Amino acid sequence: GLYTHLQQLASAQRCVFFAGLPGTGKSLLSHQLTHLAHALGRTVHMLQWDMARPVFEATAAGQRYPVVQGVTHGVIRKAAGLWARQAMVQWHQRYPEAGHMLIGETPFVGHRFIELARQRADAAEPLLQMACFVVPVPSRAVRAFLEAERQRRSVTPLHQQEREDAPPQVLRELWRHLVSIAPTLGVGVEVPTLVAEMPYDPALYQGVYQHL
Repeated sequence: GLYTHLQQLASAQRCVFFAGLPGTGKSLLSHQLTHLAHALGRTVHMLQWDMARPVFEATAAGQRYPVVQGVTHGVIRKAAGLWARQAMVQWHQRYPEAGHMLIGETPFVGHRFIELARQRADAAEPLLQMACFVVPVPSRAVRAFLEAERQRRSVTPLHQQEREDAPPQVLRELWRHLVSIAPTLGVGVEVPTLVAEMPYDPALYQGVYQHL
């Protein structure tokens, strides 16, 4: 089951990245994995898009590229992605012991940390080749629940990290974006005319991210 998979990751992996759209359970699973790793005596380090992005936007250079209608500027996304590869190498050099573990949330869609999925001839590549990328694929019912929770948090966030969540309209736009590229990847969308409003489909979602 899911617990067994997480337990294996917590004990055997050095770097685990949860990939996927916002609102698919990446944060929940990364938190659970963190608890399991701590219970095994490991020291966990986190790499999260929602935590890294505001730091870039707050810099003097980053303030020239503000968020517009909940969407991060392309320059910020590119800078954060390039930084992530360098940061991973620095982390590995600073904490080479097996007791240290890096857990990340890497949306990939919309160029959010996509650099971690692209092969490059640099010092990060061997680490990424050994890393484990996990794609949570929620059922339709779970996805509907997660979307409803995202709607609630967008209206009444409980804390700063919830304020950084992608708003509901961005979730819908990212799903439409994923559906639109599925035919190019050979992942089955039967009726192209319905692409724009196609409801969440676990099989289509899994197919696109497996291809990536």
